[in-house]
Amino acid sequence: MIGFFVPKFLHGQESMKIEKDSLDQIPLEDTLRVEKFIDGNAFSNDEKFELWKYQNAKARDNFHPEVLFYYPRFIASMPASLSALEKVKIYARYSGFMTNIYQLDTALYYAYEAEDIAENENDDFMRGKANHALGWYYAANCDYERAHRSYDKAIQSFETVNFQRGIRNTKVKKAIALQLQGYLEQSLKIYQEVYYSTERKPTLNDLSLLIKSTFKNKEFAQAGILLDTYFQRIEDSDANLYQYYHMRSIEANINTNDSLELMYLNKALNVAQRTKMPKENFTMLINLGAYYLERNALAKAKTHFKQATTIAYTHLMHNRFIEPYVYLLQIAEMEGNAQERAEYQAIQQNHANVIAQKISVSNTIENNQKSILLRQKKEIQSQNQKIWILTALGFIGFGLLLFSFFYFRKYKKIVEDLSIKNNLLDRAVNEKQTLLQETHHRVKNNLQIIASLLNLQRKYTKDKKLTTALIDGRNRVKSMALIHQLLYQKKELKGINIRSYVENLMSSLFSSLKANAERVQFINNVEPLNLHEDTLLAIGLIINEIVTNSLKYAFHDSDEGNICISLEKKEAKLFLSVSDDGSGMPDDFDINDKSSFGYSLITSLSKKLDAEITIENRIGTTVRLEILKFIEIGPVQA
Repeated sequence: MIGFFVPKFLHGQESMKIEKDSLDQIPLEDTLRVEKFIDGNAFSNDEKFELWKYQNAKARDNFHPEVLFYYPRFIASMPASLSALEKVKIYARYSGFMTNIYQLDTALYYAYEAEDIAENENDDFMRGKANHALGWYYAANCDYERAHRSYDKAIQSFETVNFQRGIRNTKVKKAIALQLQGYLEQSLKIYQEVYYSTERKPTLNDLSLLIKSTFKNKEFAQAGILLDTYFQRIEDSDANLYQYYHMRSIEANINTNDSLELMYLNKALNVAQRTKMPKENFTMLINLGAYYLERNALAKAKTHFKQATTIAYTHLMHNRFIEPYVYLLQIAEMEGNAQERAEYQAIQQNHANVIAQKISVSNTIENNQKSILLRQKKEIQSQNQKIWILTALGFIGFGLLLFSFFYFRKYKKIVEDLSIKNNLLDRAVNEKQTLLQETHHRVKNNLQIIASLLNLQRKYTKDKKLTTALIDGRNRVKSMALIHQLLYQKKELKGINIRSYVENLMSSLFSSLKANAERVQFINNVEPLNLHEDTLLAIGLIINEIVTNSLKYAFHDSDEGNICISLEKKEAKLFLSVSDDGSGMPDDFDINDKSSFGYSLITSLSKKLDAEITIENRIGTTVRLEILKFIEIGPVQA
């Protein structure tokens, strides 16, 4: 580590170059060494910020999966002395990144931070950046009306300061939103406008978006011409492999070379899976499903579309959730499967209803949050002004004695004002708390409605497999509703006691699956850790799948037995174990078998938790997870 021993007088540009050279010797994936190097040495706050910024840029530019590790640390290391302009650029870009991986709460928070700074500075460039980020967030949340409104504001702000790149990027985002809404011709016009603009040379990404849009509009000859341009330019630049393989698959499709198209679609999917980016992974599964559907390989097409639904379900991809179900409905109609057709139609209708209510609730929450922020901002400005006045008065000295009585009364009035203001702030916080509780209550009610619809559908279904699938789906929805119920019941909406949650979840599952539950005992060895709801959602769904499987298959009709769940925290890791003393798994069982939706869901959720799964099949079955990525919040609360 040659950067360790640089003398103080050398610190500056040369020193920073040496530190960055030292970092380049550590692989991006060796995050522990990188963290030890940056945080374990006597760097200033500004130097740490520069080093995290450098690592994040490397990971982002190389489409490296560890960008998920570096980006939050880069944001957290930002010094207070950073200029308003740099803060807005960083916040807006981070908001866009979090939107891309569907961490929408975080995306909205940083878009608001950027917007607040922009309004304080009264700066059109900053306003453009903030509205660009907000538009991207709203589009991911299916609120397309507000998305286009934010994009139009961003374009107007960028035009005021003649920032051409901002105008171009925002128009591209607007075109993507139109494409998701199904307005393919309008979307293509914007892509063409951006690509053929004389303001600047288009990027490879501009070209790839135009090619995909041209191809979707079935203008195959023009798409072929654009592909030739793309591959001529690719030799002179560092290509995004995912994008490159995707372009090759389109080329093979136009040339009707099936084997070559399938090869490139699979290559693109492999790259997407390595980068851990859900949007790209989802897109390639849809493309592979469409490939098999066009060739009437319905079973393979259905497998890929169902894997896409798992990703959309796991990552809460609201704006892409319904896409695979459109194809699955088409397959059900081709197969003449009336039950699946009715199921997929109901899912689409339920999704439309839930999104409409979600947007309504979201509008209420955001408007309330903005009013609270505005009120708090005015209070802080008022208090700062008064503090400045009092400080100035302290230098008057003798004059203060002459006017002591006057200033005593003034001070008393300020204290009274501050008391009133504090009461107003307390009331605003209570209003926000009540609104958040109401939101959790509504979400819980929505999920319970969906569970009831699935249960109702089950009663009119005679097919045993479909009945089982509907029951499993209902239990999954109920496991999520339970989280929002527990949050609604708490005074402080921060974290949930996982021991209490598991107790409630098991009670619900045992009640739902009555056949074997009466002879099976539940043993709760879960530590009462207070976990963030996102962590708990993933763990709860995993437990739901494993226990459901045990209750169904591990115990025969006359068997008695036990199901034990334990969870403990050791050395910054969570160790989860779900075991039964039943008949055990079949010898040929493979958790990576994609035909099982339940275990496909478990593997997908375990990746989100950065967890390693092991299965022991001795006396009964034990499933263990060693979880690296989780959020624990504050003291334990029941």
